Amino acid sequence: MARIEPREFLKNNIKIIVRSAEINDANDLINIVPIIDRETDYMIRIEGEFKCTLEEEESIIKRKLESKNDLFLVATINEKIVGTLGLSGSNLYRNKHVCGFGMGVLKEHWGKGIGSSLIGTMIDWTKENSIRRIDLQVVSKNHKAIGLYKKFGFEIEGTLKEDHRIGNEYVDSYTMARINE
Repeated sequence: MARIEPREFLKNNIKIIVRSAEINDANDLINIVPIIDRETDYMIRIEGEFKCTLEEEESIIKRKLESKNDLFLVATINEKIVGTLGLSGSNLYRNKHVCGFGMGVLKEHWGKGIGSSLIGTMIDWTKENSIRRIDLQVVSKNHKAIGLYKKFGFEIEGTLKEDHRIGNEYVDSYTMARINE
């Protein structure tokens, strides 16, 4: 099962707990995700496009917890969810070693080490579960995220021309990947 033991991080005197999402987190998640979408131009959705019901979110969490190749993490401060990371893999033989992920952190908690805590936890899980390759896509203008991913060994492998729209502007995204040795 794709479940981790909770991990505690102390960053800048702030205690961050990273743990598997649980079904009882569903209500908090359906309230937090729209906020994350609204707070940055770099998420895949814009405000109002997240339409997950409580039952759908519970089903997603349940499926991730039962999966061998998927992982759903939350980061908490004072028991409040402040960030999420979803990792999705394949059950097909030729791609079982590959997963892709996406992550979001509430803006008021940017720069506190939450993204690093989530990514480090995810990388450890992938190594323990024979995942060799981790993929992601990031908007080329999201320099902070690109720097964070590079810190964890992700490399830019390609450019997706004008695949992201911010207002009336079309911008490029990068495909990045990390290979676990």
